[in-house]
This record gives sequence, structure tokens and C-alpha cells, in this order.
Amino acid sequence: MSLSKPMPLSRNIKNWFKVRNFQDVIRLTFFFTIFTMLIPAATILFVSFSTFGELTPVNAGLLWIGILIPLFIVPPIGLGLLNMLRILGLSLKKLDAVVKIDPLTGVLTRTFFIASLQNTQQKTGIFLMADVDHFKSVNDNYGHHVGDMVLNKIAQSLTRSCGGNHMVGRLGGEEFGVFLEGYDLEDGVQMAWNICENVREYPISLDGVQLQTTISIGAALLEPDSKLEQTMKIADMCLYEAKNEGRNRVVSQKLVRMANKTRQAAKAHRTQSSTHTPVSGTISPELRHVESGAVNTV
Repeated sequence: MSLSKPMPLSRNIKNWFKVRNFQDVIRLTFFFTIFTMLIPAATILFVSFSTFGELTPVNAGLLWIGILIPLFIVPPIGLGLLNMLRILGLSLKKLDAVVKIDPLTGVLTRTFFIASLQNTQQKTGIFLMADVDHFKSVNDNYGHHVGDMVLNKIAQSLTRSCGGNHMVGRLGGEEFGVFLEGYDLEDGVQMAWNICENVREYPISLDGVQLQTTISIGAALLEPDSKLEQTMKIADMCLYEAKNEGRNRVVSQKLVRMANKTRQAAKAHRTQSSTHTPVSGTISPELRHVESGAVNTV
């Protein structure tokens, strides 16, 4: 049987003096009242016995005064100040939640998500930029309240698919960001495809109608020596390519580089001869298969 490591004394003392609820206010007020009563009482008793060898009537009167004054002054002041600290702590906690958590989806806000990424830039991982497909049509046809339901469902699918070890944030509108710490590009793309499948397989029930939603994802590698802004730009380009390729799919920076080479080859081919059939500049199904398996169509 494993024994839990004891908490350090300093941490115990620090936790004891924390003001988290009204019970803590009462407890600490009582503590400070007793403490302020004991200090003058102990001082008067020490002086009286060390000087006179007994508690004289004058010192006895001073002793009662030293006890009663803190008893009447400290409790109302202590209750007021400690309750103010409690309210201030609750307000800061709520403010911290507003800064960190998106109220609609429950994932990280854009500001906190990017700030957290910048703090982890010494680690390698995959940055995913996901966008809900045809989201404007959902808002136009079903209303913004259904659009909010879709965003909430996407956020839950992202969180459920990635687990608690990875960061998920809402970048704005219907766009989300995911950081898969420790993943290489191949594993990150596979995780992205799993996310796409999870989103597609869990439609939203709306008045007996199953509203199926899909997402497109761009994947880019974030390394310690790379800039976050550049990585996000690459992921955004990949996302744009995924939209152009038909949506409901994943495109990584590797595929974009291969597509660019294909476009360059096509351009060179057209300049050489106008009689040959031009090469398509889009990402071929074969390349997509090499990257992450067969492509699911919308």
C-alpha cells in the first residue's frame, strides 16, 4: 500500500489562512480575536508577577481592560475585512474564469489558448486549426441558437477526442485550435482524422431531425525553434486547402508542400508545351492516401 506524501508545514499554514468561504471568515475572526486578547493579557501578567510577585488590583484592572477591548473591537473589524477578502477572492476567481474559459463552448479562450501555447513553445507538438463546415448555412436555415448548439457539440467532440492532456481553444467564430503536445505530424494527422469522424458520427437532434455537421482541419508542426505565428499561418493555409478539396477532411503542411510542387510542375509543363494536358494543381487522392488514408466525402 502506497502512502501519500505529507504536505509541507508551510503549505498547511498557508492553506489554513486562506479565505475561501464564510466559514473561513468566522474561523479566522475567532483566531485573531483570541490572539489579540492573549497578547496584552500575557504582557500584563508577566510585568505584574516579575515586578510585584503577584497580580495587584491595578494590574488586575488593566488585565480586564486588555481582554475586553480586543473582544469588542476585533470581531466586527475582522468580520468586515475578512469578508471583503472573501468577496474579492471570488470576484478574481470569476474574472479568471472569464479570461480563460469561453462561456459558450467551455474550452479555452483565444487569448489564454495562444498565451499558453507561447509558454509551451519549448515543446514539440502538432497545432490543429479546425473550422465548422457550412456554418453560415446552419445559422441561416436553423437560427443562431442552433449554431450555438453546433459550436458546443464541436467543442465537446474536440475535448473528448483529445483527452485532458492537450489544449483545446476557440479561436473565434466557428474556428477552433488544438495543440497535441509530443505528437509528430503523422500521429497528429491521424488524431485529426479521428476528430473529424467523431464530429460526423454524432449528429444533433433537432425536432426529430438529425443535423449532421462536419469540420475541416489544417495541421502544422510546432517545434521549439519555430514561431507560433508562422505555425498558425501554415495551419490556416492547410485549412484553406481542406476547404477547397471538398471539406470534411484533414490537410497537413506536408500535403500542402506536395501540392505546391505539383502546381509548379504543372506551370512548368504548360510553359513547355501547350499541346499536352495540364497537370491538376490540387492534391491528388493518391497523395492524400499516402498521408492519412482514404478521404471521406461530405
